[in-house]
Amino acid sequence: MFKKIGQLSFISLVMFGWLFSGWPQLPSVDAAIGDIGHWRDTTGGQIPGTTFSAFGFNSEIQNDGIYTKPNASTIELDEAGDYLIIATTRDNDTSNGRYNSQARIELISGSGDVFTSYYTGYSRNNSENQSWTRALGVVIGATANTQIQVQKRRDTDAPTGGSVVGESDVQVIRMNPTNYGMYVIGGTSSSLGGTTPNTVDITGITTESNTSFIEGNISTDTITVKGDNKRYLVGWSVSGDTGGSRTQRIGHLEYDGVDELPTRSYCYQRNSANEYCGLGSMDIIETTTTDIPIQVEVYRGDGVLVDQGGADNDGSFITDGNGQMIVLELPDYVEVFRSHDSTGLQDLTGSQTLNIARDVDFSDALSFTKASNTAVDVTNPADIFSWANVWTARNNIGAGSRQTSFGSVTINGVEQSIGEHGNYSRGNQSTTDTFAMSFHPAGIFTVGTAGHDIGVNSDPLAGGQAGGNDRTQPNTLGFFAINLDTLVPPQFEQSAYRWFANSDSTDVGAALDTQDTPATLSTSGETFRLRMLMHVSDNQLRQNETNFKLQFAEKVGSCDTSFTGETYTDVTTSTVIAFNDNATPTDGSNLTANPNDPINGVNTIVNQSYEEVNNFTTSVSAIADGQDGKWDFSLIDNGAPVNTS
Repeated sequence: MFKKIGQLSFISLVMFGWLFSGWPQLPSVDAAIGDIGHWRDTTGGQIPGTTFSAFGFNSEIQNDGIYTKPNASTIELDEAGDYLIIATTRDNDTSNGRYNSQARIELISGSGDVFTSYYTGYSRNNSENQSWTRALGVVIGATANTQIQVQKRRDTDAPTGGSVVGESDVQVIRMNPTNYGMYVIGGTSSSLGGTTPNTVDITGITTESNTSFIEGNISTDTITVKGDNKRYLVGWSVSGDTGGSRTQRIGHLEYDGVDELPTRSYCYQRNSANEYCGLGSMDIIETTTTDIPIQVEVYRGDGVLVDQGGADNDGSFITDGNGQMIVLELPDYVEVFRSHDSTGLQDLTGSQTLNIARDVDFSDALSFTKASNTAVDVTNPADIFSWANVWTARNNIGAGSRQTSFGSVTINGVEQSIGEHGNYSRGNQSTTDTFAMSFHPAGIFTVGTAGHDIGVNSDPLAGGQAGGNDRTQPNTLGFFAINLDTLVPPQFEQSAYRWFANSDSTDVGAALDTQDTPATLSTSGETFRLRMLMHVSDNQLRQNETNFKLQFAEKVGSCDTSFTGETYTDVTTSTVIAFNDNATPTDGSNLTANPNDPINGVNTIVNQSYEEVNNFTTSVSAIADGQDGKWDFSLIDNGAPVNTS
């Protein structure tokens, strides 16, 4: 409170609750953000038909409270919002025949814009009798009680056996992307063959939140991300069919004209009886200040020499109109990790732990650190969404033996069945060779102990032929992780303050009163200092993440903590409570701690900056969840009216 009587100024300023702004409104806690649902097929034996039909997950593993299961195959999203869905199914065919299946995410009631992949799996005979299908989905703007399903279909070769007990999972997470764009890609007429990558057409824009941040262009077949110092989650899928002869397709993302090989993916197509061929992957992009145009490229491969991973023929692959792409801007406070292996040449014909973190692209150390080339340390217990893109080319191109390998995410060295994913490579077949393979393990994993590691193991199929030295190539293995616990925005609360006499330095003078107590100035026009603490909870407040402003108001009625009735004004250099420009220290300099500074119990205090003008931010360092930031404001009585408070 400021009170002036006659020519003598008495300042009694009391800080309660919030006197800060810098956003349209304060972030609000939404308990549903970050909530996870997880269900598993513990019955097995499911065989899809030749048209898409629901796949059941009968056993509930986790439900954080915003999901309902009306039946084994349907997930109801109880709250309106944006959701990511990740599913993997594993099948066993005991017929000694061929089995080709495809999966998708389908919205069956309610409304929202839906991205879905159409990835495929293939098994050949009793030695290569396991196959996996991946389904990635995103629902933007789902209405309350929207219902979704994982659905599958197969080609005309009918299998026996069906889904493997306990090896198929679907997981759902409520997200809060800052911006988003969803697109239709591929059309219905492109073959996307040859030995030079083809840019995949963007044929439609499904939805965009703000073209100032994410914008698709149908004319140039690009999607441009424009945010400075942002991270984006990108998913893409291209699907084709009408296969009349053996072939394959390889695809990857391209950023600003450069192939991003850690996003590479592959699918195999045999003939019209095993025609479905769907590929795709996920990635995290980090920007600085330059717009990045994104394109999807697909072809049959560079060639059929050693380690090229190509195919002899284009076949008759034709895109089927099911291709899609999704770009989600992640909130600034979300913690992520991305790495790749620039060396490659990891042989997948035997079981091994993969080098996933040889080259770290970016990492948020409060959540992730590199432990070794094969392990990423999770610094605190958390739910982690993690995945890998592993692409291989055959080294022994004379080998006609088949290869089926799968990857598993490991937690503290233990392989997880959740999200396990594998694929099939045919090898030498006279004039129809196909020499590539990829797999993409992905899922949500609970890392319950600080310091436990995430890794990826590769295994050849037990009983399979595993001949041909399929191995990774330089830069064709990527690893990614998101700390889902950091999806919840940080919350702020003013926790303590204290008034001081001014000092021409980044330190303060004598305390004018005890902590959290009004103080009185003795003369009009006097300078003074305010040191204030802000407590951070629910998530860390990253460095330079959010701008704040110091404000003041003329008192209305009695002082209150709800700030009702007052009209708040930014403190400037000319307002009646004004910023003071000291001669020596510079605005934004690191403050100098003082023994009399306010405290908040035993909480760690993170010193921030000395301020002579608005705005202010976490310019010195991040403030972790449960810590308090401290700022120092240089102020002056600049002529408050008489008899006002």
